[in-house]
Order: sequence, then C-alpha cells, then structure tokens
Amino acid sequence: MLFIFDTWGEEYEAGIIRIARNVLRDSMAKFGALEVFYNRTTVELTMRTTLQEKMLEQKITVESFQLLDIELPGTLNQALIDTEDLNLQIETVKFEQEEETEKAIGQVNKAVTDA
Repeated sequence: MLFIFDTWGEEYEAGIIRIARNVLRDSMAKFGALEVFYNRTTVELTMRTTLQEKMLEQKITVESFQLLDIELPGTLNQALIDTEDLNLQIETVKFEQEEETEKAIGQVNKAVTDA
C-alpha cells in the first residue's frame, strides 16, 4: 500500500488537502439540499467518518472535524429560511389557539358552576 508521502513526497500537504477535498465533496454529494439544511448533524457525522476512514488508509489521524458553514444557492437558502419562518408562525398560532380554547373552556365551566 502506498502512503501519502510515497505518492506526494515533500508535497504531501497538497496530497492531504486533495484527498480531504475529494472525500468531503463526495460525502456532501450524497445529500440533497433540504437534507443538508435540516439534518446538518447527520451530514457532519457522515463527512467526519468518511474523512477519518480515508485518511486512516494513508496512516493519517484526523483529530477533529467541524462543519462550520454550508453555502446553498442564494434563492434556495432564502426559501428555506422563509419556510422556517412560516413554520414558526404556524406553531405560534397553534399555541395561541390552544391557549384561547383552554380559556374558553374555563369560562364555560365557570358559567356552568355559577348557574
């Protein structure tokens, strides 16, 4: 088995970067845009695990990996943000509706008791 230094020599850092980019690109390609947006933890775990496995083949240890930023096309990113805003508004209205329903039930029960 050839290791990174055998292939790249003194330029081994470029080899590490190339391998990492390829692995991370291929790992990310397994996910759709919505999946990336909603399941970031799963995406990061998959990327880290795949990178660690590939680097171990080269006798390289990955000590840490963190997915800091995901850039989606502007319109898709904004659409996802808008969707999340709407979902939050829906949940707020549902909560307010339940709260008002409970108040109304309380008033009805009080009226029945008073009558």
